[in-house]
Amino acid sequence: TAIFQLDLMPSVMLGCAVIGFNYYWTVKLVQKLLQERKLLALDLLFILTKFAISVIVLFGALTYLELPPMGLLIGLSNVALAAIVYSFVRVMNPHKFA
Repeated sequence: TAIFQLDLMPSVMLGCAVIGFNYYWTVKLVQKLLQERKLLALDLLFILTKFAISVIVLFGALTYLELPPMGLLIGLSNVALAAIVYSFVRVMNPHKFA
C-alpha cells in the first residue's frame, strides 16, 4: 500500500485483521472438529457467528469510519496473495522445502 497511497493503510490493516480473525478461529474450529470427530449444531452456529461479526465490522468500517473499499479489498485479499507468493518461492527453491 505504500506504493499506492498512504491513506489506504487503516483500511488495509482492518482487512488484514478481519482475515486474521477468521483464520485464527477457523483453525481453532478445525482442531476441535478433528479431536472430537463430530460436527455439532453449536459448531455451525459458531461459523455463522464468525461470518456475521466479520460482516458487521466491514459494514461499520465502510459506513461509519468511511474507509475506502479498495483498501479493505487489498487487506482481505492478503491471504490469497501470500499463498501465491509462497507458491512461487517454493517453485524457485524446491530443495529448501523438501
